[in-house]
Amino acid sequence: HEIRTPINTIIGMDEMILREKADGASKSYHAAVCGYALNIKNASEALLSLVNDLLDISKIESGKMNLVEQEYDVVDLIRSVVTMIRVRSDAKKLYFDMDIDENIPQRLYGDSSKIKQVVLNLLTNAVKYTNDGGFVLGIRAYEVNDVSCTLKISVKDTGIGIKPEDQAKLFTAYERLDEEKNVGIQGAGLGLDISRQYAELMGGTLECKSTYGEGSEFILTVSQKVADSRKIGVFREYDNLSEADVYMPQFIAPDADILVVDDNPMNLAVIKGLLKPTKVFVTTADSGKDCLDKLKTGNYNVVLLDHMMPGMDGIETCARIREDYPDLPVYALTANATAGGDEFYKSKGFNGYLAKPIDIVALEHVIMRHLPEEIMHREVLKDFIAKKG
Repeated sequence: HEIRTPINTIIGMDEMILREKADGASKSYHAAVCGYALNIKNASEALLSLVNDLLDISKIESGKMNLVEQEYDVVDLIRSVVTMIRVRSDAKKLYFDMDIDENIPQRLYGDSSKIKQVVLNLLTNAVKYTNDGGFVLGIRAYEVNDVSCTLKISVKDTGIGIKPEDQAKLFTAYERLDEEKNVGIQGAGLGLDISRQYAELMGGTLECKSTYGEGSEFILTVSQKVADSRKIGVFREYDNLSEADVYMPQFIAPDADILVVDDNPMNLAVIKGLLKPTKVFVTTADSGKDCLDKLKTGNYNVVLLDHMMPGMDGIETCARIREDYPDLPVYALTANATAGGDEFYKSKGFNGYLAKPIDIVALEHVIMRHLPEEIMHREVLKDFIAKKG
């Protein structure tokens, strides 16, 4: 928790930079700042993923690794891994091409963190073991309907390939193959073993096809639920940041009041910043006691309550809230999301939970679920969209 918290804060603050208006600045300057912020976001997410991997190793070895499933944006996931790998491929003067199916649904539901880590591991290996030529990231969707689809993600390189006798131990932890040819290449040899176990945990498969001296192809196949069946269309590696001056919220509700409780002032600032475009009024509290005091004097639509707080933690605070406000929507905020988290928090009196770093779409969905229709200004939102367009 102590390691993840500052990384989550960096990601949250950076997200606010990406969503700031370009008032008083040229579009080129704003695009440059957004470009830097996007790199910070991708690097921070890579660091968080690495930390999570290190924390996951012991869980994998003890058989306690679980899935953490949530809704995610497919294009955002692809862009984040591509951005991180592009720097490395350019440094080695390798080509890095993509073959992305236009018919993949826009938003899926599954453990995006583990999918992302598998793809990053495969692409990182492609960069490591390829000295001439390059590699291709392919993503295709099969058996697509409104409920689910099957993703087939492949990484095909022109690297050194793998000897037939080595392919049997390819997915074994700490194994370094063909030491003589791979001298100077860093790494503990954990990546493929973790990737295989992640794939199997998600009910999928990870396979390898390789010809020694010519290259390799790794293929991840995994089924995902569909959250938004609209298609992603033509994939563009770089979003047009110069035109993305204003984040388009899903609703505007200046009469809504949200109570956010967290002992970390930067976490409070992040949520206030993320909700700024919705015009929702955000009241903050820095402890469980402060939360209970504010509930006596305020009338709130939703309470967002941090789990890990000194003194009275989120679980105890929620129990106290339920004594006097049994129907008030209360959601936990946690940096330690685990499988079964929703059931756990609901058993403790919460309506659900949001994982840190906070996803703005998920945050808005939670709030919209509990706002009366009459205080969400749809016409104002239409004007907002019209001005943006």
